Amino acid sequence: MKNVIEVKPFKNGGSNAVRIPASFKIENGVVYMTIDEESGDITISSRSPKPFAKLFKLLDEIGPISEDEWNLERDNEIAPWPERDSLRELEEHFK
Repeated sequence: MKNVIEVKPFKNGGSNAVRIPASFKIENGVVYMTIDEESGDITISSRSPKPFAKLFKLLDEIGPISEDEWNLERDNEIAPWPERDSLRELEEHFK
C-alpha cells in the first residue's frame, strides 16, 4: 500500500526544500531523489536507484572471475544430483 502525502516546497537559502514528516522513518540517514526529465516527476526513495553499483565497482577493482576460479566440477558420490519428478514422468510417457 502506498501513502501519498502533499508537501509544499519552501526556500532554504538558495535551495528548494520539503519536509518529510516524522512519521516516515529514515533508517540510514540518506534518501535518493530521482527526477524524470520527460514528465518532471520527482521520486524520493530510501533505496538506492542503482542497487548493483557496489557490485560493478568491485568487479572493476578485481576484474572478472577466471575459468580457474569457477568450481564447475561436481562430485556426484558426495551429493548426487536430485532427479526431478517431471523427468521421471517424461521417461515413463515414452516407454
